[in-house]
Amino acid sequence: HIAHSDEKRGFKKDLLENPEEYGITYNPQLRDFLNLLKEMYKTFILTSSKGEYPMKILEIMGIQNCFHDVMIGFTKPDCFYKGHPQNRELSDRLARFGVASPKNVFYIGDHLNKDCVYASEFGFLTALRMTRKHIKTVERKLSKYAQIVFRQDGPFLIANPTPATERHLPDLNNFLFHLYSIHNFCKSSM
Repeated sequence: HIAHSDEKRGFKKDLLENPEEYGITYNPQLRDFLNLLKEMYKTFILTSSKGEYPMKILEIMGIQNCFHDVMIGFTKPDCFYKGHPQNRELSDRLARFGVASPKNVFYIGDHLNKDCVYASEFGFLTALRMTRKHIKTVERKLSKYAQIVFRQDGPFLIANPTPATERHLPDLNNFLFHLYSIHNFCKSSM
């Protein structure tokens, strides 16, 4: 356990000293996109990382001011469990910047269980950011554990509508349309 902790500390230290070697650089297009998104929606980052590390990364990328809140040190998935102290803090912080209910949050994470499954149970509408090699694993798990059936539609894999997914599709489609519009605006203004 100590060796793993030391490895993480060494990696984070190296990353902060040499961010460009890890692909972390100032990105004005991302900053402009996130600022436009911030004008239209309440935006936040929720991370389990602690200390100065998350804010330094955001600073290197030039996006530290692109969010209404940056919530550091939240243990996932614990912060999504009703009754957990961090769950109350998460709800309070969302309420402070005008989010009345978790169902009004579109949450993008990179871990199926910690981010998507438990955040969804908390009430967030969730999306999973992942690499191509993980898509088949997620598809298999969603089919097995959530009985979601997928179909191929050209290059896209689409979940067949069920009563559970149909409730959220209009909100998701509206949000994605806004993201698409902002993306096109950013591209045309460069």
